[in-house]
Amino acid sequence: MNGIRVISTTVFASLCLAAWTPNAGAAVQMREIQTFDAGLRTTDLAAGDLDGDGDIDLAFTNMVGNSIGLAFNQGDGSFADFVDLPLPQDRKNPLALDVGDVDGDGVIDIVVAYNQTIENSPQPFKDSAVMVLWGAPDGTYTPTILTMFGVPSSVLIADVNADGRNDVVVGNNGGFQFDVGFIDQVDAGIVIWTNKGSRSFNAAREVTSEGSIVDVAAGDINGDGVLDVFGSNQGVVSIQSNPIAIVLSGVRVTLFTNTGGQLQNTSRVNLTLPPWDVEPFDSNGDQYTDFAVAIVGESDPINVLSFTGKNASVNLYENTGTGFTLKSKIATPGVTYAVSPHDFDGDGDVDVAATVQEISGNVLIPSLWIYEQTEPGVYTETDALPLDAEPRYLETRDFDGDGDLDVAVLCVVKDSSDATDSEIGKISVFENLYLTPSSAIGWELLK
Repeated sequence: MNGIRVISTTVFASLCLAAWTPNAGAAVQMREIQTFDAGLRTTDLAAGDLDGDGDIDLAFTNMVGNSIGLAFNQGDGSFADFVDLPLPQDRKNPLALDVGDVDGDGVIDIVVAYNQTIENSPQPFKDSAVMVLWGAPDGTYTPTILTMFGVPSSVLIADVNADGRNDVVVGNNGGFQFDVGFIDQVDAGIVIWTNKGSRSFNAAREVTSEGSIVDVAAGDINGDGVLDVFGSNQGVVSIQSNPIAIVLSGVRVTLFTNTGGQLQNTSRVNLTLPPWDVEPFDSNGDQYTDFAVAIVGESDPINVLSFTGKNASVNLYENTGTGFTLKSKIATPGVTYAVSPHDFDGDGDVDVAATVQEISGNVLIPSLWIYEQTEPGVYTETDALPLDAEPRYLETRDFDGDGDLDVAVLCVVKDSSDATDSEIGKISVFENLYLTPSSAIGWELLK
């Protein structure tokens, strides 16, 4: 006889709760669920629902491959159905990207910054541009090109003039003019294209920063309800005469505040060592956005743009409404590239994930480090998850749809712009075990 055995509703509800409950009081725990190949010399990573199915997908730039890679989420946090999207119109060297709905049609667009002549050119700074790839429901893209000067480092899609339309902001390393005895760095800062609607933009507006902006992020700095921009600023490169050396000075987080609908370089938070990634977060629920910044550590004595990882850290700054105060400094064991301040264990406070390249003699040890906030302002290492290569970029999203935050890390195998010397990058996806199902319990169909 076929039939259905019915569990009482009270017991059934209790069993379901037991089957899917937070790991209360447990340390932040993650496990790797997948590592897959990206493209040749992969340089940036972004996350969004690219195919409109409700799951978070990944997009990444393949600099030497002259393409954008798309990896589609299978619904459980694993990725397949990989697509290699060549840059249209024979454009080359994509360096950075972001994804978001720029034209307001409900379909995710891709904004990618590239440098057409980065190879074999003494002055590649005049041939950079930003391409907006307008997404269509059938998975095709139509390009619009926005020109700029300098070498783009990062892309941000955000409504920075509060008109309800997403704009485009690009971090700019600027251009360099070389002569005997000096290096002149010009036009470093950010470039903004405000959205006019109908897939068009106002003319580019540059805001300089006295140093290379390597990352940009949006948050409300002054509590007025309008988005401002944080810029991770690696400073100014110059030549020191005695002794002769290339030096890096003026490292900081530059604050671009929205004034009258326009971003202005209004203030800065000075740092002692160069930053990489900057990430806004809210530590206390007030109207002021705080930020975390990854500090790469000391520079190599010979090459100031190569970092030893000594004295690297993650610094967390609290926005007091009148300025920023360093609240926590988490010492990290090597070059620290990306930081993600989020509540990973659901206890209501902010934990930290960071990508670290530890240097031990001639051995490189890349890993994803997890730091749990165990008491206010105190962070304790709970895990160091191994990675395959230099971990440059990180995205935090609920990739497996279980209600907690997971992490994807992009690793660069070899930092080369030479097509014959480049290698395939790697992306590793880590599942957060804060919300983890046990054995399935519920209705049981009997025969």
